[in-house]
Amino acid sequence: MFRQAKILAGLVCLLFLLVSCGGSTTSSNADKVVAQTFAGYYSNNPNVSTQTPCYWKTDNSGATRTDLPVPSGTTWAQASSPAVTSGGTVYVAGSYMTNMNIPCYWAGTTRTDLPMASISGYAHSIAVDNGTIYVAGKDWNGNGNSPCYWKVDNTGAVRTDLPVPSGTIDATSISIVVVNGTVYIAGSYYNGSNIPCYWKVNNSGIIRTDLPVSIDNGYAFSLAVGDGTIYVAGLAWNGTVYSACYWKVDNTGVVRSELPVPSGTTFATSSALVINSNVVYIAGTYLKGNNIPCYWQVNTSGVVRTDLSVPSGDNGFAYTIAIENGTVFTGGYYNDNSQSIPCYWNGTTRTNLPVPSGDDGVVVVAGQG
Repeated sequence: MFRQAKILAGLVCLLFLLVSCGGSTTSSNADKVVAQTFAGYYSNNPNVSTQTPCYWKTDNSGATRTDLPVPSGTTWAQASSPAVTSGGTVYVAGSYMTNMNIPCYWAGTTRTDLPMASISGYAHSIAVDNGTIYVAGKDWNGNGNSPCYWKVDNTGAVRTDLPVPSGTIDATSISIVVVNGTVYIAGSYYNGSNIPCYWKVNNSGIIRTDLPVSIDNGYAFSLAVGDGTIYVAGLAWNGTVYSACYWKVDNTGVVRSELPVPSGTTFATSSALVINSNVVYIAGTYLKGNNIPCYWQVNTSGVVRTDLSVPSGDNGFAYTIAIENGTVFTGGYYNDNSQSIPCYWNGTTRTNLPVPSGDDGVVVVAGQG
């Protein structure tokens, strides 16, 4: 299972930012021109009962954290990247635990709980299209986790299960986008092997497309659509190690391509994917002695990997990516064996983001937390 692979890879927690436990705080970063939003949580490690979901906005005036409300008595909570902005409001999907796991989303700081079929659910990703909110996640159906999505409009929230084969033991949907009224959702299911897939939802119904792997295990974490072509980022077992890869789906079929890593790499994953000007950018991490954060740039000329700096000897992770004015912004964190340090890279220049003294900061990407 992937969780075992994550342990082997040193993926012990994820990423991001900022000061003080009581609300929003700002750090000076006036020389940077950055306008990105990241979601996650911070905690007084190892006491996760203090875990607080939040999002951070970075711009040319610095970085601001906004804490997201959960009910009194919550023992665990997180918000998941990517956050999206619509009409000036930041939307974030997430989950929290009281006596059960509750899927939810926040619009600004207003939380809306999402309906469940049974006693437990998780919300992983969010999209907003013409005022309608779409959330991907999973829900306990009494026998196992079932992939689903929620559609929220002015009539309320409706949960829809996503089809998987008979005999599926566990499944989840991870990433959701809406393009021209069609909903695309990436995820995976387990029926003896882990099968990466995506679902396409429109007025004609729901169609699942399984994504090919070289052996028998794969995971789909992020999805984007450009000019009718679907790109999905994830990882797959190649018979020796888990390798970072992406799938390209067009009218000629589905092609999986491994992403290049140095010889001797023992684990690699791609975590997030965006398309900009017909170029595909993919954030990820590979393990060669230490975990190395990186991003790949894919175009007609080939694939170029760019490693991202962390202090010597530390483990680093890249989990989210965005392009602004031609510059690549990658979010992640690194671990100095005592604390997770949130950061982002402007191109390849890393900027550390402050957290309360002694706290870990984590930007969570669904499926890799």
